[in-house]
Amino acid sequence: MAHALAVAPLGAFALVALLALALTPRPGSAADDDVADRLVASERRALEALGAGDPDPLLALCAPDVTYFDPDLDARADGVEALAALWAPLRGRQLMASFELRDVRVQRHGDVAVLSFNLLAQERHDGALLAVPWNATEAYARREDGWRLASSHWSYTTPKGAPASAELAPLREEAANAVEVVAVERACLDRWGKGDPGGFIDAAHEEIAYFDPFQAARIDGRDAFRAVMEAVRGKISFDRYELRNPRVQRAGDLAILTFNYVSWSKAPDGAQRSSPWNSTEIYLRTGDGWKQVHSHWSRTRATR
Repeated sequence: MAHALAVAPLGAFALVALLALALTPRPGSAADDDVADRLVASERRALEALGAGDPDPLLALCAPDVTYFDPDLDARADGVEALAALWAPLRGRQLMASFELRDVRVQRHGDVAVLSFNLLAQERHDGALLAVPWNATEAYARREDGWRLASSHWSYTTPKGAPASAELAPLREEAANAVEVVAVERACLDRWGKGDPGGFIDAAHEEIAYFDPFQAARIDGRDAFRAVMEAVRGKISFDRYELRNPRVQRAGDLAILTFNYVSWSKAPDGAQRSSPWNSTEIYLRTGDGWKQVHSHWSRTRATR
């Protein structure tokens, strides 16, 4: 993370900004709106503090088992202690001059609230101010002590460079529901590698929200998502892929699947080219099986 912070510091502190959100919905039909309003207000206040380099007050609000994706990390960071170590270099650093939150959305499903937005930050790099755009997905689970961040995914809106990576942990699939969710994802990817986006279209919930680095903004709703997928039908192909280090976190009818992904395809010169990604796929259990209500894909800076 020391390297990541030097390259793109907002990935860490903007994540933490979303943690100042110990929210409990009030009774009544406006409960969801109330949570969303307070979520955004807390975010803005936290960003101001974190831009000045003080992550400590927000670390305490992470779920112990929080997961975190950043495009400058070789693999997912697991647990609040890991995040504390990653964010330590932020202390005392003035990282951001200003920011703008765009297209904020909160999707509420029982005890899980998914906050997603685009963020445009004015970040300081070597004394100069640069405009840096981000996609963010923050999944919160309601615990006994309030809302806690369970899964976080930050990415650039366009692909960045690619330093070397470390080996990733082996596949871990334990509970039956986790196996089911991973099986749905694999079925989608199997078809995707043959140029068929139909698996992801079929798995999409009507309220799906979708981020990928080639879209300037979040894609909302199944119809818009279908249009994006159909635009690449027949244009995607690869020889093989690996779904690495998957983890499924459950909260009620929501399952948060995070994993590292790499595909390989043959280049015109005959060489095998790899394409590494981070993925957060949030599934809702419905009468028609597991459906994706939120999907966030981003390229990593790792080569494999």
